[in-house]
Formats: sequence, C-alpha cells, structure tokens
Amino acid sequence: MILASNLEYARATIQTLQALSAALLTASVAAAVALRAVSRFQDVPVTLAGLPSVCFASALLSLVVTGLARRRQLFDFNALDATLTAYEDLLSRRRRDAFLPAALLGAGLIAAFAVLLSAG
Repeated sequence: MILASNLEYARATIQTLQALSAALLTASVAAAVALRAVSRFQDVPVTLAGLPSVCFASALLSLVVTGLARRRQLFDFNALDATLTAYEDLLSRRRRDAFLPAALLGAGLIAAFAVLLSAG
C-alpha cells in the first residue's frame, strides 16, 4: 500500500507539472500578445517578453520527451528483494524526471515577473 501511494504521488506530481506548464504557456502567449498593445509594454524587448513562453514550452516538451523515453520496468514477483530494488529505481527515476521541468517552470515564472517589472 505504501509503495503504491509513493508511485501514485510521483505520477500525480508529473501530471500536475504538465497541466501547470500547459496552462501557463497558454496564458503567457495570450498575455504577451495582449500586452504588446499596451503602450508601456512597447519598450520591453521581444526576447524578454518571449522568454516565459519559451521556458513554459520547454518544460512541457521535456515532460513529454521523458514520458515517451521512459523504459518499461519488469518486476520479478518471485524475488522480493529484486522487486523492491526495481521499484526503488523506478521511483527515483520518476522523481528525477520532475526536476528539469520544475526548474524550467520556475524560470518561466521568474521571467514573467521580470517582464512585468521591466515594463513598470
């Protein structure tokens, strides 16, 4: 039961990162298009204005690529030690898969605040 809940937590974390990345990507593109029409945002460089969208898209792409590249893990249920070792490896790999997208998501949020601060 504990093993299943740990794996479910890792899977739910990755799904949450995917949903958050997709929502923030959509919002940042819409905000960039809308804010370019506002006069005080005209002075913000295009590269800085597009940086949040690039970070959010990179986070989403890295989540998709790691999801597709994940190898299937076979468990030998007759040997308890081998099964637990394989499970621990799988869980640690899933946790590592979430680090890069989370960092890119954080970088995108920092870039979005930088865009807002540079315009004001």
